[in-house]
Amino acid sequence: MTEMQKPTQLSQDTNSQNQALSDNKQEYVTPSSDVVVKEEGASILNATANICKTGLGLGMLFMPLIFSKTGVYIPILCLVFFGILCFYCWNLLGIVLRHVSQSEKYNKTQLYQEYKDILILENTLAIVFSPGWKIFCQIINGLNMYGGCLGYVIFITQSFEPYISNYILRICIIVAIYLPLCFLKDIKAYGKFSSIALTIYTIVVLTIIGKSLDVIRKDEYPDEPIILNGWNTILEYIGIFILAYDVNGTVGLVHASMREKKRFFIPLSIYIIFACCVGTILGLCGYFAYRDQIGDIIFKNIGSLNGGGDALLFFYCFTLIMSICLYGFVLTRMIDTAIWKKDENTIRQTVSIFYRFPIRIAFIGSLALLAYVYPSASNLFSLLGCIFGVILTYILPCILYEKIFFGTKMSKIRVCNYIVMAIGAAGGIAGFVYSLKDLINSYQ
Repeated sequence: MTEMQKPTQLSQDTNSQNQALSDNKQEYVTPSSDVVVKEEGASILNATANICKTGLGLGMLFMPLIFSKTGVYIPILCLVFFGILCFYCWNLLGIVLRHVSQSEKYNKTQLYQEYKDILILENTLAIVFSPGWKIFCQIINGLNMYGGCLGYVIFITQSFEPYISNYILRICIIVAIYLPLCFLKDIKAYGKFSSIALTIYTIVVLTIIGKSLDVIRKDEYPDEPIILNGWNTILEYIGIFILAYDVNGTVGLVHASMREKKRFFIPLSIYIIFACCVGTILGLCGYFAYRDQIGDIIFKNIGSLNGGGDALLFFYCFTLIMSICLYGFVLTRMIDTAIWKKDENTIRQTVSIFYRFPIRIAFIGSLALLAYVYPSASNLFSLLGCIFGVILTYILPCILYEKIFFGTKMSKIRVCNYIVMAIGAAGGIAGFVYSLKDLINSYQ
């Protein structure tokens, strides 16, 4: 996903969002993403554009590294396999959302009336199970977002190490950009950067592919044996494959926005195929161009390009900082609400900015400290995928379906649900163990 558009299902004050909806029925934007939901409903084309523009990001830029470590065939198989699993689970979530909205058992409840305009995963968990499940989902999302922010800080600081050797100075630049933006009144203000972020990300991908093809054409790197079997190392990167398609927060919003919700599988399948192709092309180009010369920071392989590569790196890192601002806005707002027991608007009007400022300092300061000691962004994202990605993508949608249809005849879908949950849990545990082992070895 483009980082500025990375969705999150975290919406601490959904009540205030719903009130805003009633005041302005033409369109709304939730903290979850920049997806705009119009009253008349989005077409399949618009839904496809929404889900595609929020689905690609930093995870895809690790594909050249993964290909260089595990070979050509296994990463492609993993991209296809996890793409199929993601399609199944998100399409299953769409079925659940439609069932909940049409079932008298649920749509007459108070919780449904409260959340019906923003029927996403966390709100559906509250309706079908209890509000405690929504809190659990929010905690998982919050930890996942914080981990994502940490990964961005690691990536940024390591990217600029060749230019600025002093780590404190690199962090000061990030803080100097973050602090003036952390008190924006409306999360929609961050959405203004989303189109810029998408454009920059597209240029980054095309530049990586173009530079790699140029290196291949010139044969600038010595030939190395092509890796055919990398099963012994692929488990270290399972989490990245899980996160590669990450649109958890956008899925519910795109589904809610569609005029023909039963055809939700069309934009979803287009996105999965597109993302799989992008990841495969990036991985193959990077692998055949640089082989084992690739690290976490692919920009180091691109080089300066007469200053163009340096400028591209700067702008891309700026979009990552804006993502930190976006996620930080949601996370610190949650903390504000928990401390002062008031909604966001009341806090902004009654609580001085000087009382809220230390929370923002603690947020960015903790990221700076952890980024200093954590060695690898790819390892961190793999761990995040193995823990939080598995829960949000594979486990919760299947559990929702099982809760709704429990007691009915064991259908093929229910059998598939158990298989998917088993695969997701096994892959997550195995990936977590191997990623943790790789993390420990990096300190030795």
